Amino acid sequence: MTFRGGALDEFDHFHLSNFFLQKGIKPDILEIFKKAKAAGLTTSLDLQVDPEDKWDFDYKKVLPYVDIFFPNQSELLNLTKKDDLEEAILALKPEVNIVAIKMGTEGSLLVSGDERIIERPFINRHFKDAIGAGDSFNAGFIHEYLKGSSWKACLKNGNLMGSLNTTCAGGTTAFTTASEIALKKQQIENKEL
Repeated sequence: MTFRGGALDEFDHFHLSNFFLQKGIKPDILEIFKKAKAAGLTTSLDLQVDPEDKWDFDYKKVLPYVDIFFPNQSELLNLTKKDDLEEAILALKPEVNIVAIKMGTEGSLLVSGDERIIERPFINRHFKDAIGAGDSFNAGFIHEYLKGSSWKACLKNGNLMGSLNTTCAGGTTAFTTASEIALKKQQIENKEL
């Protein structure tokens, strides 16, 4: 398997997002993650919403090859066809390695085996829209994960990046330069933004 002209083993991490909109990869999703793991990569997946509301994804086969699964609470309930978050987590438990659940204004929850970590949200005073907040959470979490940070630090940075994303419209305009992002993160942490 190659990626942008290079061998897959030239990378450290493989993240797949928006599975339901990428219909061409659906038949190969299991093989994609198997090959990523065989190449020594860490992996993550965010299915995101299914616009057809079918939730046709065999998580029992695929999630064992996914290091970190990134659903939001609603997506997890839809995927597992459960009405309760605890029931949904229990349904995933035999297959999932780590699940980091995005819960909006309730923060985030990481479940790894019997370990559970809840991280508080960062609510900014200048909310514009939530487009891309979940992707920003994923990026913030993965950034810390690849540095070897603790789960709590991964969740915290994910929450910060998700919150920072909501300060501007459009999903990416809040992210300019590294120094400006660091300043805005500090302002959100200090409740100045």
